[in-house]
Formats: sequence, C-alpha cells, structure tokens
Amino acid sequence: MVIDTLPTLPLVTGATAAIDLTAHLRDPEGRTLRHVAESSDPEVATTTVSAGTLNIAAVSTGVATVTVTAFDPEDLSISVSFRATVPDDPDRAALVALYEATGGPYWRRSTNWLTDAPLEQWYGVEVDSGRVVGLNLRNNRLRNRVPPELVLLEGLRELRLDWNSLSGPVPAELGRLPLLRHLELGNNDLTGPVPPEIGRLASLEHLNLGDNQLTGSVTRAIAKLSNLQSLSLHRNRLTGPIPGFLAELGSLNRLELYFNRLTGPIPPTIAELKGLETLDLGGNRLTGAIPPEMGQLANLKALMLHSNDLTGPIPPGLGKLLNLRRLDLQTNNLTGPIPPELG
Repeated sequence: MVIDTLPTLPLVTGATAAIDLTAHLRDPEGRTLRHVAESSDPEVATTTVSAGTLNIAAVSTGVATVTVTAFDPEDLSISVSFRATVPDDPDRAALVALYEATGGPYWRRSTNWLTDAPLEQWYGVEVDSGRVVGLNLRNNRLRNRVPPELVLLEGLRELRLDWNSLSGPVPAELGRLPLLRHLELGNNDLTGPVPPEIGRLASLEHLNLGDNQLTGSVTRAIAKLSNLQSLSLHRNRLTGPIPGFLAELGSLNRLELYFNRLTGPIPPTIAELKGLETLDLGGNRLTGAIPPEMGQLANLKALMLHSNDLTGPIPPGLGKLLNLRRLDLQTNNLTGPIPPELG
C-alpha cells in the first residue's frame, strides 16, 4: 500500500472536519481498501469513517492523536497517525501559525504579532465582537505556504494576502470559511489547480487568484458562487475552454481570464452576464468568431479580446454597447471592415 502524509489538522470545538482517505492511503493495484480510525482521546476529538472519508469531530480543547489503519482485501494492513489539535483560542492559534509558516520575522510590518496585545492591535488584523473578521497583509513579504490553520478563523470576512511570495497550493481548507467575502491571493507564486472546495464559499463576492502559476481548468465549483461580483484568474497557466457555466454567476460584473492558455471559442452564453462591466479574455489561444450575442452586454465598459486567434468579422452589435469605453481586438485574425456602428 502507498501512504501519503496526513495533515496536522486544526479544529474548532463543535466543528467537524473531513479527510478523503483514498487520496492518502492507496493500493498500488487499485483495489478498494477498508479503513478504521481511532482517537487517542475521545474527549478531545472523535472519529468515524464512511465511504473512504474520515470525519473528525472536535469535542473540547486539547490534542489527540488519530490513527488510521487501512486493510487490503487480504487483510494486510498499514497504519498512519497524525495530530488533531483543538485550540482554546482558535483565532490567536491561526495567526500564530500564519506568522510561523510565512517567515514572520522577515515581514515588512509585524507590529504586536506574537505579543499578549489584543488581536485587534496586531498589524493587519480586524476584530469584531471578539472574532477576527479581517486580515490584510498584502505586500508584506510573506513567503512559503499558506497554512491550513487559517480555517480556524471562522468569522473571517476578508483575507488579503496578495502581492507577497507565497508558494504551494491554494489551501482547500479555505473552503471552510463560511463568511468569507473577499479572497485576495493574487501576485504570489501559488501552484496547482484552483481547489473545488472554493465552491463552498457561499458568501464570496470577490475572488482574486491572478498573477500566480495555477494550472488545470477553471473548476466547475466556481459556478456555485452565486454572490460573486469579480473573478480574477488572469496571468496563470490555466488550460481548456472558457466554460459556459460561468454564465450562472448572475452577480458578476468583472471577469478577468487574460494571459492564460485557454483554448476554444468564446461561449455565447457569456452574454447572459447582464451586469458585466469588464471582460478581459486577452492573451489566450481562443478561436472562432466573436459571438454576436456580446452586443447584449449593455453595461459593458471594457472588452479586451486581443492576442488570440479569433476569426471572422467584428459583430456590428458591439456598436450598441453605449457604455463601452475600451475595446481591444488587436492581434487576432479578424476579417472584413470595421462596422460603422463602432464609429
């Protein structure tokens, strides 16, 4: 059997966390494994396993060792253990973990961090009703990986860690922050795919993962973000088509996918985003014609489709966009005259 390291899991009293064991304990021949889990201290955390998923329920503060044993069809077994921590002050524990994980001593500013001062006096921290609701450490020389302990910040509404040197994946644990409205991780060195857990952020209004090194396609989970107003995934290494499901984001007013490696046509369904004001798809490998339906985007102020492989004529309907202030169609393979409606 193959074992990948299981995480040191941060928990909040009364909450339950889940781990997909099939991603960490695998049979090299692809056979289904049976899993059993045990907690060293059920008064701190209890465990159950269902359909390959380990569920850990936090009961009270403390540290428990969770041991997971996997059995193959021949009843050969292998075990792995990790710590489940339930801190008595989860917000402070999360911030300490962030400081230690991201080179805190080298930050540009770290006033009052790791002191006994109230958290609202720590640089970049906003507190409301005793819980951390905002964390703004943009352009502050943070480095290394974003720690999963940020999931302890249950009241967090704004997380701004953009313009740093953070690396590694976008933590899937961020999907367990139910009140998060602003997630700003742009201008870092993050890698890997956009985690589908992002789709659990029902309150999210602004998502910026631009200027990183993210790969894979645009995850279907984004379509669940019904309150999303701006989506910025520009300057990454995303591949595949522009998905039609983006039309389900009825609140969207800004869509930035420029300078990726996206292919295929522009989906006509994008015209269903009636509130869209900025659409930037430049610098990809898009093909086909500009959908005439884009002339229905009455609120559009900026349309950038430059540096692709688009063909065919410029739709005259673009001249109906009375709010349009910026139009960039250069470096394509468009043909025909410039429609007089754009004059």
